[in-house]
Amino acid sequence: MVIYPIFLPFSGCPSRCIYCNQSINTLEHPVEHEKILEEVKIRIGAFKEIVLKNKRPGEIAFYGGTFTALPLNFIEKIVELLHPLCLKGIFTGVRFSTRPDAVTNGVLEVLRGLPISMVELGVQTLNNRLLEILNRGYTTKTVEEAVKKIQALGWKVGLQLMVGIPDEDRKTFFETVELSIALSPNAVRLYPLIVFPNTILGKWYEEARFQPLSLKEAILRCAKALMMFEEAGVDVIRIGLQSNRALDNRSFLAGPYHPAFGYLTRVHWWRLVVNRELEKMEAQEGRVKIEIPERFLSECLGPKQINMRFWVRKWALRELSIGFFNEPATMFSKRVYIVRVNK
Repeated sequence: MVIYPIFLPFSGCPSRCIYCNQSINTLEHPVEHEKILEEVKIRIGAFKEIVLKNKRPGEIAFYGGTFTALPLNFIEKIVELLHPLCLKGIFTGVRFSTRPDAVTNGVLEVLRGLPISMVELGVQTLNNRLLEILNRGYTTKTVEEAVKKIQALGWKVGLQLMVGIPDEDRKTFFETVELSIALSPNAVRLYPLIVFPNTILGKWYEEARFQPLSLKEAILRCAKALMMFEEAGVDVIRIGLQSNRALDNRSFLAGPYHPAFGYLTRVHWWRLVVNRELEKMEAQEGRVKIEIPERFLSECLGPKQINMRFWVRKWALRELSIGFFNEPATMFSKRVYIVRVNK
């Protein structure tokens, strides 16, 4: 599926969260309300030309701000602009990110004129105390009500969660994961909290009032969360911030940023799930064969075969090998595996 993104940094946001500096996150800057529609028209027109030239229809995605908190007349004009293009099949659907407290009946009624494929909610955490620390301005009840409204329309729901929030420990984070699963979302994104300059969090960091997670701890938490979500049938569609020039040049103060954060998390996921199977099968001093689709080889082995060396050392294995099998098309999006142990 092709995604044609339109970023609207800060647009519609009622307040500034303590961690937010979207000019670095997106390499774009806030757009005045008067210019939003003009900017959207230009970008949709450009994407339309790309689709017609390459014959690759896809979804329009609004990210970076609070789409449903834009003035209602703006949203109505955007709907009028996109509706005929969706009918012609140039765009196959529309998705957007927004805040849970901006999912109102009025704006949802307007958006029903479009083929909405997914609504992603910037939830961050399902702990009321932590939501207050982040200055989010809503409660977990607000999130639950927003999810129900979206699901009632038959639209898919995505949740965006953050790991490493001030005053959050492992127990609190995994409680949020469990509560998120209970909401039955279709998809989740996991983002480690990064400390950016010109933010309240940045000030706290400089005053030694906040210390972000280490890269290792952030990966450990996200890998376990990935396991929990996948076992519950929830797709994890992104792990880590999108790499860009500013982030790669370390235009941030501190935090567990890595351009391959998602890959490293999935490597640890393989370590966890295979190790669990080895424990169940009492693999000590056995001969083990792991069978996977070939496209997961790099994730399964890990950098410099770190996972292979871990399993051999932990279980004193006499032999460890990797085999491949053809996966059914219905499993293409999943990391599937088979572990066989012979004594």
